[in-house]
Amino acid sequence: MKSIILALVLAAALASSSNGLYRLSGDEGHLAQGELEPLREMIGGATIVALGESVHASEGYPRAKKEVIQFLVEKMGFRQLAWETPWIAAGVTAKYISSCDGTPKGALKGIFGVWDSQAVGEIFTWLCQYNQKHPNDPVRFYGFDPQGETLGALERLSAALPNVKSDLNSCFGNGLDPDAYQKAIGDIHLRKQVISDQAQFACQAALDKLDTALKDKPGETGLHLRIASRTIRGFQNQLYFETRDDIASSEARDSAMAEIFSMMRAVHGSSQRTIIWAHNFHIAMNHPNVVTAYTSGAKTMGGYLKKEYGDAYFPIGLTAYRLAIHWPGENEREFELPSPTETLEGQQHSLGVENALIDTGGAFFASGKLVGFGTEILVPSEQYRAVLFLNYSPPMQAPH
Repeated sequence: MKSIILALVLAAALASSSNGLYRLSGDEGHLAQGELEPLREMIGGATIVALGESVHASEGYPRAKKEVIQFLVEKMGFRQLAWETPWIAAGVTAKYISSCDGTPKGALKGIFGVWDSQAVGEIFTWLCQYNQKHPNDPVRFYGFDPQGETLGALERLSAALPNVKSDLNSCFGNGLDPDAYQKAIGDIHLRKQVISDQAQFACQAALDKLDTALKDKPGETGLHLRIASRTIRGFQNQLYFETRDDIASSEARDSAMAEIFSMMRAVHGSSQRTIIWAHNFHIAMNHPNVVTAYTSGAKTMGGYLKKEYGDAYFPIGLTAYRLAIHWPGENEREFELPSPTETLEGQQHSLGVENALIDTGGAFFASGKLVGFGTEILVPSEQYRAVLFLNYSPPMQAPH
């Protein structure tokens, strides 16, 4: 009897927004944009809003984020969209968004394949159409991930600094041609030979010298050169530590993403309000406090951004009770929570919540207790300023 009364009390509390939980209508990630108004007060004056996701390749998340992005652009003046994807390749997507030249399918080729989805294509189409209507106030798009961009970064550096290829020879297999280098870093056994301890030491010394030379390079040109240098260092360190120290490898990538993001944002206008699209792991504000089987204790991009921007940084973690994914090249499958009844997702589901926007600073999370959140255990308010919960996110759908 007591348990029934408790459940009724909790259900009544959830029906009200006084505790910081706002029920949202819709299903499978389709949300009603008109119900997102509470975001305005939650975000307040924050200038960087990060939208996470507990897994990639699940369609409900981009569907929900589409509505949030439209709200942030149209109602709150956000004008940059920064994506967890290699920044050079992202130029393909940026061109489509700025001009509508090409197709959504073509624009999707500029980002990681885990987002090769119908919903993401619809986001890009909406953005390009918005930009056509607002040519003097467009939304700008860019990537910030260093992964796989070292050769492209080297070409950009060599265009301005003729001797840079020989100076950074130790970072690229000591004379290996580009194809051989790409093959070597793609093979975990060859990689350890190409990025040996000796090569790593020499590469870092060469990059230190390069960074000193680039430190006072002025303007946008200087920023682009520093982005290229940081890309090489970030990916080199990620690869070097990958077979030696998982945490150091993870931090190499995330620290580089944070710095590249800030420099790319400066290129496009650091005063503009900016949206980040990335995994929950990357946007968390204090990940070393998270209990997880994956790189437990690692600092992530969100921690670096929180340190740099303070309260101007507003990460929103996205999660779902039921998840299905369609990873590129694999069959569709359900993604199961480790202990559904002991997670935030399980609690929401048991109370009949379909979708919800939750202010982590509100009464709903006032206890500050550790809770299951996807595959992790964390204090929500330590990691995210808000949570967007979906009862079900279907598998990624190929673009039409």
